[in-house]
Amino acid sequence: MEIPTTLLLTLGLLQGPVEPQPVKDLVHVPVADAEEFQRLQRLCTDVDDHHATAMAGFAIVYATDAEQDLLADAGVPFTVAQEDLRTFQPGSRRSYHDTMARL
Repeated sequence: MEIPTTLLLTLGLLQGPVEPQPVKDLVHVPVADAEEFQRLQRLCTDVDDHHATAMAGFAIVYATDAEQDLLADAGVPFTVAQEDLRTFQPGSRRSYHDTMARL
């Protein structure tokens, strides 16, 4: 049974507008130990746990402006490595490393 295109479009409209995704920046945060990392996880929702270790001395966070305000209010130092990740078009994996090298 084929579902008419009009019906599919109508069902899509009934679901309501799609909420825009928040703009996130790639943020570099110094982390001295596991306690600081846990604090960072409480302040931000998108902490990259693949690259973040106390041994590395830093964490990567994909943070909204509001989360960056929380970090600043909490006295947590950070550097924005890349603004608005939605528009960032890396040419290669090297682009990530070039961005991190600037920090």
